[in-house]
Amino acid sequence: MEFVPTDSDVEFITADPGDSTNTSGNDADNAPVPWDTANQLYRIEWSISAGAGNPPDVIRLEADSNQTQEIITNGYVSVLSFGDTGMPSTAEETWQMYFYSHNVSATTVFTKGFRPRLTLANRSGSGGDFDTDNQTATIKAHSVTVDKVSF
Repeated sequence: MEFVPTDSDVEFITADPGDSTNTSGNDADNAPVPWDTANQLYRIEWSISAGAGNPPDVIRLEADSNQTQEIITNGYVSVLSFGDTGMPSTAEETWQMYFYSHNVSATTVFTKGFRPRLTLANRSGSGGDFDTDNQTATIKAHSVTVDKVSF
């Protein structure tokens, strides 16, 4: 999947699995990772790369349960006017985050599961911590995997 920025003033681009339709028979695609084990460590890996040009202002790695709006984990990297530190290179890279399930999902009506998400945020113009340049670089998400970590 390739994210191509537009020239809007404020822009959020989110990639998550499924079709966003939550009905009793059609939600497993929206939350494809089973969240049915308490005290389990999960590893979420995104393989991403960037095109040439100015990177997005913020890249957020997230996981949530869209059925109950339980935000499991999120982390971000921002340009923060530091010369684009932490942004992906043009070569494919693996970005990781972890989630520890103290309990199982509070979801009762739908499938107990969660989804990995990738969000890009851009703000054109000046002010604040964001770059004043137009964000022209594409970001490509090559793959995402979620594993249960065992020791």
